[in-house]
Amino acid sequence: REFATYWERSGDGKPAPEHTWISALVPGSREVSFYVDGRNGRVVWASDRTGLRAWLENAGLNPADRDFKRGWLHWFEEPPAPDSFPRAGVDVVERIPRRFLEECVRPGTSFPVLLGTTTETGSVLTAVELSTSPQKDLLKGFRPSRLPPARVVQSIAARPVRRFPVRRADAPYVHGRDHDEQFARLSAMKVAIVGCGSLGGYVARLLAQAGVGTFTFVDDDRLRAHNTSRHVLGGRFVGRYKSDAMATMLREDFPHIRFA
Repeated sequence: REFATYWERSGDGKPAPEHTWISALVPGSREVSFYVDGRNGRVVWASDRTGLRAWLENAGLNPADRDFKRGWLHWFEEPPAPDSFPRAGVDVVERIPRRFLEECVRPGTSFPVLLGTTTETGSVLTAVELSTSPQKDLLKGFRPSRLPPARVVQSIAARPVRRFPVRRADAPYVHGRDHDEQFARLSAMKVAIVGCGSLGGYVARLLAQAGVGTFTFVDDDRLRAHNTSRHVLGGRFVGRYKSDAMATMLREDFPHIRFA
């Protein structure tokens, strides 16, 4: 249960604000996707590009496909003890398919890997950053265009890794930290709210906080300045249709929910 706590305390480097790692994915070893959100100072991870794009668009971002990166998630059967935490690339690289690494890593760059495990208190995610040797150190006997990918991957083994904490933002964790027995039922629910006034707005937000997965809002009234004293919507939405504004606000606050 203390895996994440010890991991964060024993990290080799504190992540800079522009490298806060956020996960919206589910457990299991596999290839995953991530996006570096420089505007908001975070790296966002999801199970695939489709899920990542949906999460980012709900959060108000619209990245190009070329900005999505390939990453890897390794799931431990049991939480490693602190004396087994990875310290060099060799402790991690063997857990990742060699072909995947050869396709993704480049000389003189870093490559992030998520590490997860299931504990008595729910799933825990952490991260390491692997690095490869500079190209000049790898070129001995090779031309740049003929540098074998395997040689680049081999250079990871002896290089130290950096360890970082990961903040979970997936729906089961947001709604009950993996312990809400009602979450599966609530997340499958579709709720339509007719009338997004002061009462309907608060009802919608409470349902979203409870874990309801899909919403439809119906209201052809616009938000006025004098409405904001009693409405869940604030001044930045004045002039917009309440139904659209409610969807925008909940998308931004709960990027994992859906709208029909």
